[in-house]
Amino acid sequence: MTSLIGDNCDMLRRLIRATFDNRLRHDDRSCADGGDRNGVQKPPILRRRTINAIALLAIAVILYGTLLPFQIDPARTLTWKLGFHRPMSGDFVANITLYVPVGAFLCLLFRRRGSSSLSVGLLSVLVAGTLAYLTEVAQTVLVARVASWTDTFCNFLGASIGVVLAPLFQRILRNLHTWLYVALRTQPFAAAAAAATLCIWTYGLAPFDIRPTPQHMTRAIQSLYEAETILPFGTGSGGDTLMSPRQAVEKVAACTSYSLLAFLAVFAAREAGRSVIASGWHGLGRAIAMVSAIELMQLFTISHVTDPADLTGGWICAGLGAMAAWFALQWSPALHRRPRFVLQCVVAMMVAGVLVWKSLALLVMDVGHELTCGSWLPLMSSFHRPWNSVLGDYTTGFLQYAIVGGVLAVLWRSSHRRPPVLVVTGGVLVVAFLTMAYTTAIYRPIDTGQGVVALLAGLTVIGLDRALWEKHTVASSVPPP
Repeated sequence: MTSLIGDNCDMLRRLIRATFDNRLRHDDRSCADGGDRNGVQKPPILRRRTINAIALLAIAVILYGTLLPFQIDPARTLTWKLGFHRPMSGDFVANITLYVPVGAFLCLLFRRRGSSSLSVGLLSVLVAGTLAYLTEVAQTVLVARVASWTDTFCNFLGASIGVVLAPLFQRILRNLHTWLYVALRTQPFAAAAAAATLCIWTYGLAPFDIRPTPQHMTRAIQSLYEAETILPFGTGSGGDTLMSPRQAVEKVAACTSYSLLAFLAVFAAREAGRSVIASGWHGLGRAIAMVSAIELMQLFTISHVTDPADLTGGWICAGLGAMAAWFALQWSPALHRRPRFVLQCVVAMMVAGVLVWKSLALLVMDVGHELTCGSWLPLMSSFHRPWNSVLGDYTTGFLQYAIVGGVLAVLWRSSHRRPPVLVVTGGVLVVAFLTMAYTTAIYRPIDTGQGVVALLAGLTVIGLDRALWEKHTVASSVPPP
């Protein structure tokens, strides 16, 4: 246990150093540091055109989300005077969070070499604040909208936070890009395990509606004590109702992800030079610690419930994944030196698992509800939901589609081929349409915004693929002899 804690602390220390230490990142504009003899380097992350596209996209999303459902109330009159209202906690956090990336990318958009940081920051905050105020003014004549100075101030605060964090955000992103670029070439199993860890944390805790109040903690602990069994996939928390078949399938799928994490962690430890036995225990300990940490964090969230059955189910699946990796290394001791073959097998098993999961979900779907879909406009079916819940669904959806696109990109790169844009985006959109078809099959409202999220995820995967795997030649300032 002491060794495991030490390993985790050392990994955290290396990640923090790689995130904030610029000396570990070579300058993308210079061949004097980090380039090979031919002057070939990794391409820079966040080019000017990328920043412009993201900033315009963020503004478009803000305009669409704040003006939906685009219905003007004839009884209202457009006014420049706004009132005040007491916001709900979820809307308060969402109004700040939505404008953080707007402020950050506006700051990066206006910044030029040699420009004043103060003037760029003030201009960015002014543009974001004007946008927030004008959208609130437009809401004075829209149906089902309440214009308020409170929302404007929250948006202004979020944009200011984004402006302050913009240089740090760009620095962190470039440093992590370099770390990932090197890790994928020197420690592919460690990089894959890190990606799996990020995905599981996002799925396990999104939406991030943390509420550590004494009342909430009391109810969560009481629900934990009332669970009648610790056997996985049995009764749910509270012990008074049985899970539906669809919920059982979803719990099995969630627990299976810990098998993948344990499997990759074992190979990452073997890749780092540990013995087969030590690697098995190392991967098992990492996965078990992950399960325990996520279930503990769920005590503080609103949308999740800590369940002893989920804990034991995750432990069992982690043990199965570590055991599978241990047997594979016993069968072929040099298997960890063939990362392409192993990761291709993992990708194939992931695709098969997703297909089986969707098939079982369709077989045990809940029926008997009337299908309601008032409009095919994106986000319309989620219009009356809290913003934090909608953002959580879109976050997990984006991650899910990005995983699908990443799987397609890895399959192409493992064959030394450049993944086509149409293949990656097309595959992701197919999954999005299948998800919407599944939503229709279980008689639930359809959100066509999932298609937009899927398209953005596919394009993001393509951008990351190009940034990580392709190189460019930097023109040298020294004339040829």
